[in-house]
Amino acid sequence: MKESAETPSFKPSAASVSRGLREAQQMIDTEEYRRAAEVFQSLLQQMPSVPMEGKWQRVWEQVHIGLTRCYQALGSATAAIPYLREAIKMQPGSEKLRCMLATSYAQERQFTRALRALEQGISHGCDGPLVHHCLAEIYLQQQKIDEAIAECRRSLEQDQKQESVYQLLSEAYAQKSQPEEAIAALRGALAANPKNTRYYLRIAEIHRNQGEIAQAISVLREARRRKPRSADIREFLVECLQEAGEVDGVIQESEAALKIAPKSLFLLDMLAFARLQKGEIDGAIGTLRAALKVSPGDTMNRFKVAALHHQKGELLQAREEYRRILSLDHEGNFRQEVSEALLTIDQAQMQQVFMLSAENATFRVKLRRDIDATLAEYGFRMSDPAIATLKAMVIEGLLDGALPRFSGMVH
Repeated sequence: MKESAETPSFKPSAASVSRGLREAQQMIDTEEYRRAAEVFQSLLQQMPSVPMEGKWQRVWEQVHIGLTRCYQALGSATAAIPYLREAIKMQPGSEKLRCMLATSYAQERQFTRALRALEQGISHGCDGPLVHHCLAEIYLQQQKIDEAIAECRRSLEQDQKQESVYQLLSEAYAQKSQPEEAIAALRGALAANPKNTRYYLRIAEIHRNQGEIAQAISVLREARRRKPRSADIREFLVECLQEAGEVDGVIQESEAALKIAPKSLFLLDMLAFARLQKGEIDGAIGTLRAALKVSPGDTMNRFKVAALHHQKGELLQAREEYRRILSLDHEGNFRQEVSEALLTIDQAQMQQVFMLSAENATFRVKLRRDIDATLAEYGFRMSDPAIATLKAMVIEGLLDGALPRFSGMVH
């Protein structure tokens, strides 16, 4: 019997088709969407324009769905739509295909067509949870909040384990300014997937935005117990504890979290601040130095270290840190503050030199003989302008027995 001109005699082998589908899928997995689309197009060209029955019909559908995924990933929902429409002709009762078509329309802001595609699907028996989920997403994109909530409810009536629907429902309630309902929906998502700690973070965030900081802390501690190595959870917990004024809690949680994430600058900063609040200056300095090991160019933390040494009267350490800031602070953000601090340190050391000179004859004699060596021997570290001023005073005999007044110098 002679074959009609409309039906090609060539049929691709099952092996070649299987190999082509596998290669294209691997390309999709590695996000090589253009190459995958080329393979799918090649397979499509090998097949009849009217799909064959049986396994070939399934292959024809897979090729069209694969092309749809490629074009959607490439940001061309318009190119994906024709392939979806062809696939739906073969499986008019496919929820998945109907939802993919509606989503493609929605991506092009063609919401009327998107809703019509789903309504047509319902008329063909596609009335499952996936369709109602898709309807909810499209309604939410249109800011039709009540309709989105209703569709989420219909979807969950058919399948209560859909965490993505609970998440969508929570978003809808949040947009409607109903935080309690949003939290309840997120609890539903947690029931569906207790391992997804992202929901804990969102619940805590809602509590915090409502001013319910204690509830946020409680939720985050529950999340920490479930996932103790999550840096996001521990950092948010520390932040909430600090906001609540629980200084001891901040210290305890920060120290525990830093064992997991020792290079977290956020945790180090929070711990340093908490230790300062407790009056633990040495502890704060140690924590800030740990932060500087992670980020040596952080002039703000280095300025804090210098200021704390200055506050403790450890002028040599303070001066060293201030000088490092000047070499790192290329934009000059701290130049004025550092210059003023260095001037203060010079003035303090100069006063000490005056007092020693007035009270200690040995020091006075050594100072006249070799100023640089004497200052180094007694642990003084001054700027070049300060030393120059001191040398001039020695030459003029201003340090012989009297306690001069020192008004400072300009750096």
